[in-house]
Amino acid sequence: MPINDKQEAFCQNYCNNGFNASQAYKAVYHAKAGWDKLSSRLMVKDDIKQRIAEIKTEKEAVRLTECEKIDKDFDNYQSECKRDKRWTEAIRCLENRAKHRGYYAEDNAQKAEQSRLTEDQLKDLEEFKAWKRRQYLRTG
Repeated sequence: MPINDKQEAFCQNYCNNGFNASQAYKAVYHAKAGWDKLSSRLMVKDDIKQRIAEIKTEKEAVRLTECEKIDKDFDNYQSECKRDKRWTEAIRCLENRAKHRGYYAEDNAQKAEQSRLTEDQLKDLEEFKAWKRRQYLRTG
């Protein structure tokens, strides 16, 4: 059975505002009381669960597309920096990309899970860092 407009609004509100069913129910249905129980009833309905899963999938696809665009921008800028021999900026670009991908996470498990830099990109990062250290030692 398809969901109605209010249920769709509930699902959207739920996914956009921190996955809080009670607050979503209160916002959509303008309930003065009993919204905690009523929201629980909605959350166990298969149609509602399915729609929430669809919305989450859509949001994840958008997030991944945005990450891919950012990665492409990092790649282009890094290539430009290498071509123009702007080594410091190239290093900074690699470091920022690594941060964006979670490489500098505090937890090693999180690093492994979130890092999407290729082995070549990590090798480039280490090479640039070594080059930067050598330059610093020569001028220091």
